[in-house]
Amino acid sequence: MTCPKCSNKTKVTATRTPSKPGKGAEVKQGNELVGWYTPEFVVRKRVCKTCRCQFKTIEISFDDMDCIIKESSEGHAPNENA
Repeated sequence: MTCPKCSNKTKVTATRTPSKPGKGAEVKQGNELVGWYTPEFVVRKRVCKTCRCQFKTIEISFDDMDCIIKESSEGHAPNENA
């Protein structure tokens, strides 16, 4: 994966899943984003090898992403303003 800041290579520093949440902060964020649809996701903490930018990614299946987009466009996704 490339860095969103400088486009150089990154490395994974931590991997979390709902079944192995570690301290849980990353999994909690993942649950807020996609947990309403699927409990099957992976959150990875990454750091750029060049500029040291740190960020997180969430991985879900293509099928789940497609369904999330459809559900959201049809108004079935949770609304944070509700």
